Amino acid sequence: MVYAEKQGGSDWRTLMEKLPQMYYDVVFYLVVKNCSPKETARMLNITEENVQVRFTQARQMMRQI
Repeated sequence: MVYAEKQGGSDWRTLMEKLPQMYYDVVFYLVVKNCSPKETARMLNITEENVQVRFTQARQMMRQI
């Protein structure tokens, strides 16, 4: 998951806010709201597989920011 430690001078919440909306939404539900991938998929009207893919991509983006 995303860790609440400093990364490159920014904390993870600041990095999260820089994500495109579709990635932000997935991270928000999984990390902030602590929803399961199944619940997140239902809330966003996407597949569970898509939740996992978007979360992985969001983490990669956050590492590069």
